[in-house]
Amino acid sequence: MAASRVLTLAPEYLSAMAVKLLASPALSTDSQLVIATSRPVARSLLRRSLASGRARVGVRATTLPELAREMAAPRSERRVLPPQTDRLIVAHLLAGDPGPYGPAARRPAVVAAVARALRELREAGMFFLPTEVLPTSIGRRRWERLEHLSRLLEAIDRHLEQHALADDAQVYRAAVGGPIPGRASEALMVGVYDLTGVQKELVADLAARVSLTWLCPLPEEESPSREAIEQTLAWAESRGLAIEAVAIEPPSATPVRVLACPGQRAEAREVARGVLAAAEAGVAFGEMAVLLATSASQGPVFREEFCRAGIPLVGDGKQRLGETPGGRVVAAVAAALAGEAGESEVATIVGALAAAEDLMPSYRALAVLRAAGVRRLEQVPDRLGRLAEQYTGDTAALEALVRLVGRWLKAAAHLERGLEQAFVAASWPSAAHALVVFVEALGWPEGLRSELRRAASELAALESLGVAPRPEMVIDVWRQRCEDLEVDAPPGAEQRGLGEGVLLVEWNRA
Repeated sequence: MAASRVLTLAPEYLSAMAVKLLASPALSTDSQLVIATSRPVARSLLRRSLASGRARVGVRATTLPELAREMAAPRSERRVLPPQTDRLIVAHLLAGDPGPYGPAARRPAVVAAVARALRELREAGMFFLPTEVLPTSIGRRRWERLEHLSRLLEAIDRHLEQHALADDAQVYRAAVGGPIPGRASEALMVGVYDLTGVQKELVADLAARVSLTWLCPLPEEESPSREAIEQTLAWAESRGLAIEAVAIEPPSATPVRVLACPGQRAEAREVARGVLAAAEAGVAFGEMAVLLATSASQGPVFREEFCRAGIPLVGDGKQRLGETPGGRVVAAVAAALAGEAGESEVATIVGALAAAEDLMPSYRALAVLRAAGVRRLEQVPDRLGRLAEQYTGDTAALEALVRLVGRWLKAAAHLERGLEQAFVAASWPSAAHALVVFVEALGWPEGLRSELRRAASELAALESLGVAPRPEMVIDVWRQRCEDLEVDAPPGAEQRGLGEGVLLVEWNRA
């Protein structure tokens, strides 16, 4: 078995180098793992390597989290926590021990911050904090917060053990020494560098048991990620991995064009012309990407224009609900149910209700709300009612809108009572049912309603976490589940994998 090694190279050459290594005759054609930052990326690398004509048997495309779960499964009988549900356990623990947060410990934002801190500590391998050795010079408030975190670390460990649950940190610890999938003898890890403490232990375990080739990006000195990568490389070297720098001759520089376009459609057409020009110059569509400021507004326009130009696209099959107008409605609804809705959220909700019933476009609903001076949903019936009395035109739409908002307020009050009853009964199925009833009462389009209903129904399975469904956390988790749902993207070209077409991606997610 060849020694494990780390190859460092400029980030823009990672993909090409990975494909080259996968197609190399020096590597075996079976018993191999390809570990990337995401499963689609790993699969794309495998597809591109097939162009070499070398058949590969049993090669697995995976990610570190997926690999950890697979290796840990035979060695642990604990159930893995669903994503983001550690917040529910932390909320439960904070209710009994709010510490320095006091009443604010009930707020979802505080719960999320504490959960993130605990998660990072556990993933760093710190399952307890020895507060007795902390210097008093750090200040009383900081010391109290650290002491509180120490108590919570012990409490969450007890809770997970009591209910036979495992968070990511425990999964990684159980994976070390576990059976390697497919009895792989070689592994290629691409683009991974920001490792937690428990992830490092798994990588070290792999490097000791298989021939691991790790392609690690090494950006310019001024890059914000440079320091973190250098720390990772120092750790890898301390574990016996050979570090080799790969020098690649850069291509000639491409000129940058700055254009001013009159609107998104003109912008999309101009970008499409640039993509076609690059394709004519020999650049493959799979090597191009278009970064969008916001996929919700620009995405549909760019997809339409690219399809009209015959440009193959990637990522037009599915998208997160949170990236769609429906996702903004969900966020506004959650804010309103939590009592934190501002004018923008009120306008989003009322606009969605009006558009769903074809009463008026959402932009007109916003104008009506402003004219009536509405800032909270509770003000809608009274102020829009008075506006309807003063309105000289057709008042039917305004009166219907008042009825719709009244139905919303009634449904929200019913949901509040239902969630309180579910909390008292410690019943997640009851909380899920209350949310489903709420969704059904609003009369939104069936497509959106079915997605929200599905996300609500999934909460019933959280009964196994051993925590009561606190109303504010139920709403917060439901919102997150809704926003993470995969829904059909607007019509476009047939769905393709990475490397098979131009990638449209939002700048913040690039």
